[in-house]
Amino acid sequence: MNGLLKSHYYANQEKIIVYTILGSIISVFLSFINPLMSIFAIMVLLTTVATDNLKSEKISKWINYISTLPITRSTYIISHFTFYILLSLLGMLISTIILIIVTKSFLIILTSLFIGIGITFQYSLIFPLTFKFGVEKSNAIFLTTSFFVISLYVPFFYGLLRFGNGSYVDILENISANLLYSSLYALLGFVILVVSVFMSIKIFKFKEL
Repeated sequence: MNGLLKSHYYANQEKIIVYTILGSIISVFLSFINPLMSIFAIMVLLTTVATDNLKSEKISKWINYISTLPITRSTYIISHFTFYILLSLLGMLISTIILIIVTKSFLIILTSLFIGIGITFQYSLIFPLTFKFGVEKSNAIFLTTSFFVISLYVPFFYGLLRFGNGSYVDILENISANLLYSSLYALLGFVILVVSVFMSIKIFKFKEL
C-alpha cells in the first residue's frame, strides 16, 4: 500500500502543486462571495488529480502489470481511494484555514465543510464507472457523475433556502438552523464513497488486464 501511494504521489506531484495553488486562490475568492462553496471548490479540484491518475495509468500501460505485483487487486483499489481521500483532506485543511481567517465563523466553516465532503465524496462514483467502462469514456463518465451530483445538490440547496426563508443571505444568518441538514448531506456523500469502494473492488476483481 505504501509503495502504491508513493507511486500515485510522485506520478502526480507537479499537478498536485499546481492544483493546490490554483485551488487556494479560488478558495480565497469564494470565501468572500460564497463561503459555503469555498471548501468544496478546492476539494473537488484536488481530487481530480486522483481520478485523472486512472487515465495516466492506462496510457502508460502500468495497470497491465498489477497482476504480477505481490498485492491483491483490492489493495490496488483501496490505494486509489486512499489517495483520493488524502487529497480531499489536503483541500479541506487549506480551505478551512482560509475560512477561519476570512469569516471567523465556526458555523459557516462547519456547514461549508459538510457541503464539501458531501459533493467530493459523491464524485468518487467516477472510480467504479471508470473501472467498468474504461478511461476511454472518461468525459462521458465525468458528465454522468456531475449530473448525478447536481441532481442531489439541487434539492439540498432548495432545502437550505427553505431553512433560510428563501434567501441566501438568510441562509448565512440562520446557518445553525440548517447545520444538521448539512451534516446529513455529508453523511450521504460518505455512504456513496463506501458504496463506490465496494463496487470498484467487485468490478476490478473480474476485470481482464
